[in-house]
Amino acid sequence: MARILIAHNFKDESFSAMSHRLAHLLSERHEVVFMSYRPYFAERLSLNQGRLTVYSWHSKARPTGFRDVFHFARIFLRHRPQVVVAHFVGANISILVSKILSGFGVRTYEWYHTQSYMIEYDHGRIHWLRRWRRRFYYGRFVDRVVAVSELSARDYKAFYGLDNCQVLLNGIRDRYRAVAMDTEPQVLTVGFLGRLEGVKGIEMLLEMIDRLSADDYRFKVAGEGPYSDRLAGLQRGNVEYLGLLHYGSVVDFIESCQVIVIPSVEDNLVTVGIEALMLERCLLISDRTGLSAYLKDGVDASIRPPEISAFIDALEDMRADRVAMQRMAVEGRATFLRMFSMESHLQNVERLIFDGDPQRDSKPRMTLT
Repeated sequence: MARILIAHNFKDESFSAMSHRLAHLLSERHEVVFMSYRPYFAERLSLNQGRLTVYSWHSKARPTGFRDVFHFARIFLRHRPQVVVAHFVGANISILVSKILSGFGVRTYEWYHTQSYMIEYDHGRIHWLRRWRRRFYYGRFVDRVVAVSELSARDYKAFYGLDNCQVLLNGIRDRYRAVAMDTEPQVLTVGFLGRLEGVKGIEMLLEMIDRLSADDYRFKVAGEGPYSDRLAGLQRGNVEYLGLLHYGSVVDFIESCQVIVIPSVEDNLVTVGIEALMLERCLLISDRTGLSAYLKDGVDASIRPPEISAFIDALEDMRADRVAMQRMAVEGRATFLRMFSMESHLQNVERLIFDGDPQRDSKPRMTLT
């Protein structure tokens, strides 16, 4: 029986569900410790006959202080995990402390969700010292960096010059409800859901709204960020700005649209794009995203360069040919089932942890003792 620690959010929603379900799956045969950033638990949880133990960090805010380090160290020494799987907040402490306390005997895996180019686009060039620190950390303390797309892997290698990277596609739980797309109305309902930041192509979204006829298009926008005030202040009857959505409302939002647009200048695997495929809605996506590499233009999505004329032409084509739009949506659902299902993702993570190769077709060997 192996001892595995997972640091992420202990909730069954969005891509946090990957870790939540992985913890339950692995705890059927192994001892699993989960460090939860969200939600926060005042007391530790003991689940699956004690094989799954859930802790929160000492800090209710971001776990970055010395108290979080000491808190984690006590937990590590109590359970002595052999493998650490980490996402986002808390990954640094989890991996650094685990490596040091184990004499570098622990195997560590960290997910590379956000490309460095995206950070530089919105916040300016990453300082050389910060880049050097991250390169040292990834090179000395992380055994395998898990990139969520080929584009993410290229970004990681370009920024840090390291080759300890493995591509493994995210999976999300299937929430398909067979709600048919309404293809009859003259007006095409176009949705955008995500962070309202420059790298997400919000300037182009605003230009689309301005240039397309209010008689033919309705826009629904959800999210928060630097562009929130501009969207909230739009005086157009065909634009609905909903602000930040609770995850429980995401399905309703996507199902209320016919097209989901992702005009990003650069982006990762884009969870909302996978959710659009899952819910059988037509996806219009930038070719500068990690997700677009796994789709085929005109078959399961419409893939365009992040340019205003290209996106407007694609929307006009969809409005004129609803049959083709519906066909792409149906094929998109098939692509989701083939490539982004939760079951496939969990199998690949399990193979990565125990065999070191998520591409193996055989049943993973449980070799840790």
